[in-house]
Amino acid sequence: KCVYLDWSPWSSCQGDCGNEHQKGVQYRQRLPVHILTGSRLCEPQKEYRSCQTSPCFGSCILSSWSKWSPCSKTCDLGIQTRSRHYLSLQPNCTDNLEEKRDCNPQCCQSS
Repeated sequence: KCVYLDWSPWSSCQGDCGNEHQKGVQYRQRLPVHILTGSRLCEPQKEYRSCQTSPCFGSCILSSWSKWSPCSKTCDLGIQTRSRHYLSLQPNCTDNLEEKRDCNPQCCQSS
């Protein structure tokens, strides 16, 4: 028969960052006193339980990008922009809220 040491303390709650209702998991284990007892291999034992994670500090939740704006010029290289905004703003949010891209690179025809 395998003989085990005491259970370890429960681990911290492991889970993804997310909203305040995010579920996580904790585990603890106990190790065998001897890895082999006679011809029997004694494996570590683990227990798991669910837990509640906290929202991660700095979880900046963003809206989807808007559609690209019309091009600022019909020829000779214009600019298009699109934007998004914070749905949940934290003190350390540094996400890019605006993007720009070139458009209509063809030269204007002179008459």
